[in-house]
Amino acid sequence: MGAGASTSSQALPEFVSEAQCRQAFGDGAFDPQLFFGLVADPSDPDPVVRRDELLAAIKASTEMVGELHPIMHAAMAVEQADAFLFMTGAGMGVDSGLGTFRGRNAGVWPPLKDLGMDFTEMSTPSHFQSDPRLAWAFWHYRHQAYTRHSRPHKGYRLLASWAKRAKYGAFSFTSNIDGHWERPEVGLPGGADSVLEVHGALTNLQCSDQSCLTHSSIWPTPDNLGGLQVYPGNLAKAVGELPICPTCASTARPNVLMFNDGGFASKR
Repeated sequence: MGAGASTSSQALPEFVSEAQCRQAFGDGAFDPQLFFGLVADPSDPDPVVRRDELLAAIKASTEMVGELHPIMHAAMAVEQADAFLFMTGAGMGVDSGLGTFRGRNAGVWPPLKDLGMDFTEMSTPSHFQSDPRLAWAFWHYRHQAYTRHSRPHKGYRLLASWAKRAKYGAFSFTSNIDGHWERPEVGLPGGADSVLEVHGALTNLQCSDQSCLTHSSIWPTPDNLGGLQVYPGNLAKAVGELPICPTCASTARPNVLMFNDGGFASKR
């Protein structure tokens, strides 16, 4: 029996071939080629085994070969799950090319250093009142980077494929503001109804004035932000018409939970 441990995260189909078995379990706690030969029909030149039968046989084999490697247990749990709860944060976006504001992948907005500000100081709603063009220069950059210049990586589609097989599907609870979980190409069963973006998302706007009669309302962010631009000569100043609230004409802001933010519209 093999001593190593490597397993593909890919979900097994209903009928598993030897190649798929080897790809899924690799050189794990047992030799998949030998094991598959024991459970497959030897008279079949291209044998397949039902996924449930294969997993049951793997589970039963622990009595003979001892405890399975933890990765094998995880793979079996995924295969047998009735439902999934996916909980993701900033690290999920790194493989989509998105920077975080902490750790080795830090990097959000180039002008921060020149302004002598850190991310937490810039990411506050007060700037929409004191200097809305500075605020929108920052959020324009983030909107473009997160929603227009990045795409959900294959990890999203992999998790969605698990959800499609599970009896009760899946729910995504995320602190990310990129809107990636709701994208059609991810294919999460239920779409937006199966996602809670606890910090909001750049894909929606709200009014920055807390006294507005419809302050708790949100609306979709235009793809081009109404033609708003930021030019290389001054990255800290947005040029053009700023997004406004359709009710009171105050400057609109992203429906994103910021620091020192008492006005985040959390209705959604």
